[in-house]
Amino acid sequence: MTNIELIYCSVMEDIAMETESENNSDYYSDFSLNSYEDSNDIVEEIFHYEVEKAIDKGNINIIKNAIKDYGHLLDQSYIRWANNISLQIVEEQMEDIEIK
Repeated sequence: MTNIELIYCSVMEDIAMETESENNSDYYSDFSLNSYEDSNDIVEEIFHYEVEKAIDKGNINIIKNAIKDYGHLLDQSYIRWANNISLQIVEEQMEDIEIK
C-alpha cells in the first residue's frame, strides 16, 4: 500500500532527504505557493498574475500551465475568462500572419 502525504510548508526538501535516507516508498508533494514574492497572495491573484504575464508575452502556454496548476482551486468563471484571453491572443497572432 502506498501512503501519500500532502505537505504545505517550506521544509519539503528536508522531508524528502529524510525519506530518501530511510528508503521509504512514501511519496510527498509540495503544492505550496511560496515561489511568489508575496506569500499572502490568494490563488486567484496568482492566477491573474499568470494570465497577465501570458498577455504581456503573447504566450498561451503560460495560461495553459496556470489552468493546470491552479484550475482545481478556482471557480470555473476564472477558467472561462483565461480561455477567452487565450483565444484573443491566438486571434491577434493570426492577424499578424503574412501569407506570401
